[in-house]
Amino acid sequence: MNNQTILDAIGMIDDRYIVSAQKQLGCIPSEEVSLSAVVSVKHVRRRALIGVAAAVMLLLSSFVTTMAVNEEFRKMVFEFFHITVAENVPNGDDFGDKTHVDLGGGVSAEYIHVGKELTSSGNGILYNINYSENGEISGVSFYQLTGGIVQDIQTNRTEFHVSAGGTSVDGYAYWCLSDDRFAAIGRGQTTDRSKIWEISTISGQSEMVLLSIYSGIEDNLAFYAFWLDLHTGAAEAVFEDDGLCELTHVQEFQVAPNCKYALIRGQSDYDLTDAPYIYNLESGNLLPLLDMTGTENIDKVLWADDDTALLTLKKDNHYICWAYHIQESTMEKTVDEPLLNSDVDGSGGVVDLNGRYLLHVDETGVVAVIDQKDGTRSAAIYGFVYDKRGQILLGADGEKACYFVSAQSSDSLSVETLGVIDFTAAKFTIFDRSGFDQNQELRLGWLDKNSVAISTAGNGADLYVYKFE
Repeated sequence: MNNQTILDAIGMIDDRYIVSAQKQLGCIPSEEVSLSAVVSVKHVRRRALIGVAAAVMLLLSSFVTTMAVNEEFRKMVFEFFHITVAENVPNGDDFGDKTHVDLGGGVSAEYIHVGKELTSSGNGILYNINYSENGEISGVSFYQLTGGIVQDIQTNRTEFHVSAGGTSVDGYAYWCLSDDRFAAIGRGQTTDRSKIWEISTISGQSEMVLLSIYSGIEDNLAFYAFWLDLHTGAAEAVFEDDGLCELTHVQEFQVAPNCKYALIRGQSDYDLTDAPYIYNLESGNLLPLLDMTGTENIDKVLWADDDTALLTLKKDNHYICWAYHIQESTMEKTVDEPLLNSDVDGSGGVVDLNGRYLLHVDETGVVAVIDQKDGTRSAAIYGFVYDKRGQILLGADGEKACYFVSAQSSDSLSVETLGVIDFTAAKFTIFDRSGFDQNQELRLGWLDKNSVAISTAGNGADLYVYKFE
């Protein structure tokens, strides 16, 4: 696997895409969609569009942290713990009495037989999707882990009907709420297959979700969005007009954590370049951002916090980030660094984590953290040397990232080193694993904000859950 594979795999937060060892991701509804950051054995391929618009990344939970910035961040010292005793990974076909192990350093492992392939939502909820013969979702089952046992959670189903661009859109949103943990799933096509729709969760909301609708060429690749009430099925248009008339071919639509603004990447009628915009959800004003950067295009947009939008570009082996501060109406370039080339020994550069923070790796492998909001850099993480085989998987809230090294074979991830970077606590803990090659490790992802899970295949499906305190 290479860095781009991982970055493609973690392209979404509350609606992220995964592939299994048997499937590759496509845009057809019959393939699996995950609510969490998950990386799998097979490489991810781009979704074909009913357009490329179907490849949207709805980062509604956004990467928001409370870490102090500026001088405090610059002086922050990350504690690094490399647990000296390696985990002896048990054979999934016979756990015996070995179901819970304290690995030291605040890390514990739990080995759970689940008997079925489940997908993690990233907030402690697991789920399984059932499909009809035509590839539509016919039902969703939700679960949670309690005391090492997989327990059912009640599934709720909300029916909705909306009209977008002269076409009726009918469907169901499947959702659950358990101990303040919330998950919602839904996607499909209109009967004439002219539009694709999908459901996404909204940060801090458990009674309302976002319904996004993407049109084909017949409707000029228009984009429509609705706030959907899960209790009544009522849908309220996000835009005053029938769709976002000013833009077409929308690639990204990301609601800020405070639900006051949305970051959009799309095309205007007079310019076919994908460009970033900020949409004021209260006033309806659309603010173009590209001209403020002085560049011709942007690769990605994301929220640093409620009031700061990040625009990033990878060009000529360089990584550039601009931060737009809404309250001050100012744009500043905060990062301009070479990208780390994993194929060249002795090279340095930044590693894109697909969130607010970057890793900066110098020529000797020494690592520091960069806050893209203002470009400040932490002190070096003493004692840690970056392995260029390493991959990074950001957590759903952006406050933590999973670091792992894979000795990937043709059909298994074979994770030999695993760890978590906590950006807010300035702590980085890793440990090594032995015996991983006796299992077929299919996927790795965040189970909840403190736990990472590896799923395996065999006589049954198992979860290897690692909790980082």
